[in-house]
Amino acid sequence: MHTRIRNRIFLIVPLYLLILTSHSFANSLPVYWQGYPSFEVLTLDSNSPIEVKHEHLIFDISEFDKLEHTITGRVTATYEMFNPTDENLTVQMAFPFISKVYNFSKEDISISAGNENIPFDIFLGEPVGSYGAAVDQEDISFDFSEVASAITAGPYHGKNFSETDEGILYTFEVVPENNEMVYFSVGLDEIDINRTKIVTDGFNSIEAGQNYIKVSGWCHEKTGFEIFVLGSDADFRIEGYTDGSHKQKTDNFTYTIFRKTLNVKVFIEDMVEKERAESDIINSTGIDMSQIYRMYISAMDEALSANSFITYNDLVGEFYVNRLIILLYNVQFPASSGKTVSVGYKALGTMDSRNTGSPLYTFSYLLTPAKYWAAFNNLDIEIITPSQAPHIVQSNIELEKTSPGHYTASLASLPEKDLYFTIHADSKINIQNRAYSYRAIHGVLSNPLVLVALMLVLFLLATFAVISIYRAKK
Repeated sequence: MHTRIRNRIFLIVPLYLLILTSHSFANSLPVYWQGYPSFEVLTLDSNSPIEVKHEHLIFDISEFDKLEHTITGRVTATYEMFNPTDENLTVQMAFPFISKVYNFSKEDISISAGNENIPFDIFLGEPVGSYGAAVDQEDISFDFSEVASAITAGPYHGKNFSETDEGILYTFEVVPENNEMVYFSVGLDEIDINRTKIVTDGFNSIEAGQNYIKVSGWCHEKTGFEIFVLGSDADFRIEGYTDGSHKQKTDNFTYTIFRKTLNVKVFIEDMVEKERAESDIINSTGIDMSQIYRMYISAMDEALSANSFITYNDLVGEFYVNRLIILLYNVQFPASSGKTVSVGYKALGTMDSRNTGSPLYTFSYLLTPAKYWAAFNNLDIEIITPSQAPHIVQSNIELEKTSPGHYTASLASLPEKDLYFTIHADSKINIQNRAYSYRAIHGVLSNPLVLVALMLVLFLLATFAVISIYRAKK
């Protein structure tokens, strides 16, 4: 074999392997992980006379606590508030923030008034979408109506049903013969998918057409499956298969159907109780069961607006979705006097290493809710950075570095924009420039179109090499 031809082959093979491994590496860890802003404490009374004389805001990120693929910091906001009226006032305050219920713990929250801890109620709001990239923090917005709408404990009135609407819960008890694997299938034919809505549990596949729904699930021993039907009643077509593609039928199983009529409220409450019994998530959060119930029923209603079915696992997935969480509490203010109110919690930063060798971490704080107070003056900001990322490389408020890893700012009034700042391991990084790095190269190669094009080029080169070898042998 000619040396030139052999060298071509030796070059092609490593390059081909490099591209394949590059694609795998690029998808092994995320280079961007969305964090969410922290909020000011707000009053639910738009006409509240309470004034904020001073706020001391502390971001303590020194512990560099890891959460998922980013970090958290301890935020403490301490307010000096004043009641200028000649009446004793009870002021209802709300503290909204964004978190997954799965990551939430009541123990992470501290609320005090006059140096005494005060109780608070927890309300779960709707899921939230992405606020955009770390450099787009100025696009963050706050909608007071979302907070107000979440603070409710009354009956749920949905778009597809109300709590009192009745449905039928069908339980299928399936027993395969000789512990054989059976793919148990239930078909609902000739149904109006606009009127009939179902919730399933135990099945691992579902398909739907214009006028039918079919659900299936594996079992090799006595197994229970459930279908809750809202709307018109259903006729079932029961089948069993030995394969997951519904081709090889089998009769080697028996089944029993149990039918029970119950309203939506009882059905959801039973689902919440089932999850509480099977998982530690609900108990560990400290969130009242009634709020988990509202999270479930709201998610079920929203899903059934777009589809004719939802699964139990879809509802359980709500524990892992970022959503608005509101803490509600009351503070007593004597006439013509002040009180110190403090709130402490964990804030989640945004991790972004798309264009840098080591990650950028951005934290944001929404000051907008402060405008709902009668007056707001004197904001002191203090930021304590971790040794792993000690430098603030970007901020929309001018900060003074008073010592290594310690930044401060003092403002006489609220700034025009919400606060955000970015920390990094290097003090000299220019985050406005796109770094042409090893990570960036892998990001390009992770693009499917680029990968296909490169593989096509490699194929042509390999074909050319084979033809050259063949001609050389002749």
